[in-house]
Amino acid sequence: MNPSLNGRARVYYVYKVQHTEEDVLEEATSIRFKYVPIEQTEQVLHDKHLMALIDFKKQSRIASDDPRRITVGLAPLEPDSQMMAIFSREIPSFGIEGDVNYSCNSEAMFGYILLNEGDYEDIYTIAKNGYDSIVRAIKKLGFPELVRVWNFLPEINQEIADMERYRSFCTGRYETLISIEGVNEFPAASAIGSHGSGVLITFLAAKQAGLQVENPRQESAFKYPKQYGPTSPSFSRATLKSWGQEQHLYISGTASIVGYESKHCGDTLAQLKETLKNLESLIENCKTMTDIQVGRLKDLSLVTVYLRHEADYPMVKQHLDSVFDHTVPIIYLNGDICRKDLSLEVEAIYMGP
Repeated sequence: MNPSLNGRARVYYVYKVQHTEEDVLEEATSIRFKYVPIEQTEQVLHDKHLMALIDFKKQSRIASDDPRRITVGLAPLEPDSQMMAIFSREIPSFGIEGDVNYSCNSEAMFGYILLNEGDYEDIYTIAKNGYDSIVRAIKKLGFPELVRVWNFLPEINQEIADMERYRSFCTGRYETLISIEGVNEFPAASAIGSHGSGVLITFLAAKQAGLQVENPRQESAFKYPKQYGPTSPSFSRATLKSWGQEQHLYISGTASIVGYESKHCGDTLAQLKETLKNLESLIENCKTMTDIQVGRLKDLSLVTVYLRHEADYPMVKQHLDSVFDHTVPIIYLNGDICRKDLSLEVEAIYMGP
């Protein structure tokens, strides 16, 4: 098979698998995220429960021979590269709906779309078309609730016609998401400046909505004042979602922002410490709302750190090793942050009872 961007001249398999009792993993959740070493690529690809395998290199792309393989255009900063693997309790099905590639089981859908900028007028149009395609796909396939979204776009801070690309992207996304009938809450999300070309959007959707969680230390992103763009960024600080007997907390990209203002500009370590305070505040607020078992940063299951400057990696890693005591898997990636004055962003997932 030889897919091209946006579904043009595309030939692709559609996998439809009958689920049998022996095919079901003995797990309490329908979906699970895991970091795996790049050396285990072939082993992971042979796992029939794999929904997606995401690696990180210089260019965003989708594999021509396997719909489960996605590459995000972010350079890994660790000597031993890791990948993100997403597993399903049931053997998943795969296919394409419009321009959206997807894998799904009976409860969850993971999808992605890669858009070629040369096919669109501007970044606003890319965002609008990309999210329109995603919304059509999740509705048609029966997973109408967006739980978590990851946006990767090149030159995220570049100014074009007096408008930053990120802010233009936010406007296109906003106009799609507010048009969804019945939507009054936005999913958790991240937006990172990627390398290479092509805008990649990956997402997790479900049949039932999760619970929106906000951070008392920060203004909700969808309430930002106009100085941060003509429309607000359309995401929540986190989404809490129950999958069977497990609860997952999907924490959005979190940075050194208090209220709605960036803090400690030019001081990466101070920004990191402020970011960790925000994560702690978010977790504490989630505990007041629910019976979730996460109580501290060390209880998180996975962490991703995005660094604008590669030179900051040793210092940031040393500090986080002391905070997490080497007990939480962390991936470090080189990418631009959505605000020019921010040096880093941290996102996380908690998976537990």
